[in-house]
Amino acid sequence: MKNKRLIQILLLTLSFGLLLTWGISYYLLNLSRELVFQEVTSRFETRTELLAQNLDNWITDKAVEWRTYTHNETLQHLLEKSNNEFDKLKTPANYINERDLEWRKYDPKDGESDIVNQVNNNLVSKNLSILKWEYEAEYGYPVYSEVFITNKYGANVAQSNLTTDYRQDDEDWWEEAKTKGLHLSSVIYDQSSASYALDLGVKVSDRQDKFLGVIKAVINAQDLAHKLNQSSYLYGEKVTLLNAQHQILFSSDNSKEFFEDGGLLLAGDTLKKNLKYRHYLNHDQVTDTEMFSVLNSFSNNPMLKKLGWLLIIQAPESLVLKPVSQIDQIILILKISLLTNIFILLLFLLFTIKKTLKSGSVKRLDSKALKRLQIFNLNKAGQ
Repeated sequence: MKNKRLIQILLLTLSFGLLLTWGISYYLLNLSRELVFQEVTSRFETRTELLAQNLDNWITDKAVEWRTYTHNETLQHLLEKSNNEFDKLKTPANYINERDLEWRKYDPKDGESDIVNQVNNNLVSKNLSILKWEYEAEYGYPVYSEVFITNKYGANVAQSNLTTDYRQDDEDWWEEAKTKGLHLSSVIYDQSSASYALDLGVKVSDRQDKFLGVIKAVINAQDLAHKLNQSSYLYGEKVTLLNAQHQILFSSDNSKEFFEDGGLLLAGDTLKKNLKYRHYLNHDQVTDTEMFSVLNSFSNNPMLKKLGWLLIIQAPESLVLKPVSQIDQIILILKISLLTNIFILLLFLLFTIKKTLKSGSVKRLDSKALKRLQIFNLNKAGQ
């Protein structure tokens, strides 16, 4: 009896030890899974942040380049001279409107135009044309679709190539560049250059910070793609840049067309989300693959965030989350083993209880039979 009791205690102790070991292992595996997931997501966050910073540096370099150009003495002299001439006019706005009508009607096929020649033939215009050509020769494509400069009244005074309008002060970009010092647009179709481009507007001031005019550099969207193509991508990694309307501005694997709707790239179950990034699973319909995706909304890059751009890095879930999946498999095995142990333990306890009850019943029967035998013997002796 004592041995049987001892065996029961040992089995219960062993079962408790197994459950405790399982519990600790389950906790540690879940902790490891979370740490691995955090490491994977952090790595992708760093990737998106580096790409975002590259874009920010790209546009900042452009702005610095043209801000530096505003200090050019020839440019400053041209703007001061033009502004002085316009200051002497009784109604500069009327004069500009008249010349704007003449400018719009001009067709190079009709011959030369005095107003166009006046803008084209100064030293600044010739310098802008040379700069534009030098960039194109260096990169193999027109980095700048066009560059032109207005005086403080918004009238064109210099240009790299012919613009569609003479008057510019009625444009939002011109007003923003004048008041805030800098304007940057998203990628739009530029009618003047007949290309998709970003507009960069830079305020021109003299040494006393007196407003002289505005420079507008129209950056070819091809230069944006060139900048992103210079980045190195990991195996299976795909990078996509969307504008505020979720149209595709860049796709690293060229599977999407320029300005194609990229809204489907944002669909999927969110795995993790914070103020800067969103991690989610997106189904790639082309390859029929679940893609681990990280969305960066340029929260650390105010200039680009204002444009509403979105940067997405994707990679096959099977590659990115493989360590997490392996831990999930181990956790599943532990769960199955726990259920098996619990089932065996329950069977053992049921068997033990049943056997104990049966044993107790037999003892009670034996006790009653003994008493009856004693009474029988006593009666027999009395006779």
